[in-house]
Amino acid sequence: MIVNNADNSSLISASEFAEWMSYIGCFEPTPTLAIATSGGADSMALLLLAKNWIGSKNGKIISLTINHNLRPEATDEALQVGRWCKEYNVEHHTLCWEHNSPQISAIQENARNARYKLMTDWCVKNNILHLLTAHHLDDQAETLFFRLARGSGLEGLSAMSAQTIISGVRLLRPLLQAPKSRLIATLEANKQPWLEDPSNQNTAYSRIYIRKELAKNSNEIVIKQTANEIANKLGDFRNILANKLVSQLTKAVDIYSEGYGLINLHEFNSLDKGISIKVLGALIRTISGSQHPPRSEKLIYLNQLIHTHQLHAKRSLSGLLFEMLKEQQILVYRETRSIEKPIFIQPNIPVLWDKRFLLEITSDKTSLPHIKLRALGSDGLTELKKNSRHLLNNMPPERVIRTFPSIWILEELVSVPHIKYMNKNNT
Repeated sequence: MIVNNADNSSLISASEFAEWMSYIGCFEPTPTLAIATSGGADSMALLLLAKNWIGSKNGKIISLTINHNLRPEATDEALQVGRWCKEYNVEHHTLCWEHNSPQISAIQENARNARYKLMTDWCVKNNILHLLTAHHLDDQAETLFFRLARGSGLEGLSAMSAQTIISGVRLLRPLLQAPKSRLIATLEANKQPWLEDPSNQNTAYSRIYIRKELAKNSNEIVIKQTANEIANKLGDFRNILANKLVSQLTKAVDIYSEGYGLINLHEFNSLDKGISIKVLGALIRTISGSQHPPRSEKLIYLNQLIHTHQLHAKRSLSGLLFEMLKEQQILVYRETRSIEKPIFIQPNIPVLWDKRFLLEITSDKTSLPHIKLRALGSDGLTELKKNSRHLLNNMPPERVIRTFPSIWILEELVSVPHIKYMNKNNT
């Protein structure tokens, strides 16, 4: 359904939006921005504002719409967004979430994860660094109450960041200072209609229920502003802790670019218990490529095993293996069954593999068939031992080397970038 409502709030000016984009900063001289565009009021306002801003930079914006395949009208809605984009001479792409039937109990969370994966994968493949989303001030307040209800800790209750990195893509939220009413006013001023998702009225979803309850309160605006102030203060506190965490992490853990780590038991056990749990969470996120650490109870249990010297065998968590070594170190590396399956790649197109490694093969040719990116595996390790055993000197155990990313052509090992192996027959 297309709606077009009036609102007396002030619209967002071009200069105001430019100031918000300047606060985010760090753009190329002629940037290209991808914009998550559902067709709702928030994203359409962002599209209009970003289009005006990018014109002053001689850059380009690209609209990305996700069809979650959850509602029959979703296809027509994506087509409508495409028509609006065409009117503004904006490139538009619809990305489809292919699924059998998502888990109903967590459908919004599953859809959100799929949405970000589709968009960031597209950006990586098309060499787009910046992805803009239309999160605004009201979203901040709703998120705080939603996460309070779920019992989130400091990180969950902190304000959303204006910029963060997801899967190698810079996720930007320039509208966090603007209430939704101002986004609608901006659309009205530009005579731009928008789409309304019926699921946004379904109070069976916790976030929608919170939104409706807030709207019932006569002090809704004050409550949202206060919630944002609290979230921002918690965010400042989180950043202070994050800086401390980095210093402790580098002291207790060595992380290697090949995708594994070593925990120094002496340094780790000297850390405050609360800090050591955070260090474990940060380590797991880094090596697994996961966006979030595992649940707190799992981290606490692993931390206890380490501190009480009860980690006698390998312990699996979040796709990683934690293994005690004789040298008073714990080896942390990717679990084979959790590594992403092999993928085929093309030259000059960046590819993110296993959520950790960004690879691009440069070539004058536009197509090189049968180039596969995969874990080295036992067969690749055997090939290395046969042809270039010297490269394995001072390397971690073989079980770790097998997890290294490698490039293959027609089942023949071509390259292992991290150890500078190159098959001369394929150069």
